[in-house]
Amino acid sequence: GRSFKDPLWEVLRTDGTPLPLQDRPYTHVLRTGLSVRNLEMIVRRSDGVSIVGLINAGPVVDHDGTIVGVISAFSDITDQKRAESTVRESEKRLRLALEAADMGTFDWDVVNDTVTWSPGHERLWGYAPGEFDGAYESFAKGIHPDDQRRVQEAVQRSVDERSRLEEEYRVLWPDGSVNWVLGPGDF
Repeated sequence: GRSFKDPLWEVLRTDGTPLPLQDRPYTHVLRTGLSVRNLEMIVRRSDGVSIVGLINAGPVVDHDGTIVGVISAFSDITDQKRAESTVRESEKRLRLALEAADMGTFDWDVVNDTVTWSPGHERLWGYAPGEFDGAYESFAKGIHPDDQRRVQEAVQRSVDERSRLEEEYRVLWPDGSVNWVLGPGDF
C-alpha cells in the first residue's frame, strides 16, 4: 500500500480544489481526536485516473486514551457518482423536452391516494406551479362533468388490470375555461 501522504496521489475536494494535508481526514483525527464520517473526496492517481471516495476515519487510542493511530475505511463511490450525474442529466433533458412540448407528468400513489404533478402538468390544468394540492379528489373534480364518469371508469379499469390508460377529456380550469388534455398513464 501507499501512505496517505504519497506524492503520487493528488487528494482533492469534490469541487476539484486541493485538499491540504492538514484538512485530510487522517490529520484531522490526529489533531482533534474527533472522527470523520462520510467525507467525500477525490483521489487522482499519477496516471490521471480520478477516484471518488467516501472516507470514514477515527482515532485509535491506547489504554490511557492517548491517540496512537488512525483507523479508516475508504469506499470507492466513483460508479455511484457517475450514475447520479447521469440521472441528473437525464432529468434535465426530460424537463427541457416536456417544456418544449408543453407537456407535464404526474405520479399517483394509489395506496396513499396522493398525486404529484410536475409544474408543466399544473399548467395544463390551469394552475400555477405549486398550486395543486396533491389530492386525487382535486384531480377528479377538475374533470369536466360530462367526462367524469368515462374517465373515472377508464382509470379504475387501468388500475384493476394494471394496464395503460389513454384518455382524452376536458378539464375545467380554476378560471372557468374548458381545455382538452390527453391523459396517458401506466399502472
